[in-house]
Order: sequence, then structure tokens, then C-alpha cells
Amino acid sequence: MLMPGALVRRQRRRKVMVVLQTEGDSITCGWTDNGRFYKRRFSADQLRLCMPWSDMWPMT
Repeated sequence: MLMPGALVRRQRRRKVMVVLQTEGDSITCGWTDNGRFYKRRFSADQLRLCMPWSDMWPMT
């Protein structure tokens, strides 16, 4: 299960997103594009973990 704050990607996509919330099998992710914030739900099998939350904090 993905924890909030983890960096994820969709399969075969380049955009990196942040996990905002997990509800059962659906995961809400957020990302910025052209200065706007976007939020969308994905199923857990569509996402791949890029970096766990513990490694993300030094980047911010």
C-alpha cells in the first residue's frame, strides 16, 4: 500500500505525482503542470513507486 507523501508514476508515463490520500484500492494523487495544481484518483495497480516518503523530505 502506498502511503501519503510518496512519489509515484503511472505505468509508461513520465509525470511524477505525490500521493495525497489512500482509500481502499483508489489513491488520490496531485501534481503541478504549467503553474496549476491537479488532483486525480487512480487505482493502485496503475501506479509505480518512485520514491518513498522518507526520501522525499530532503528534496522539498
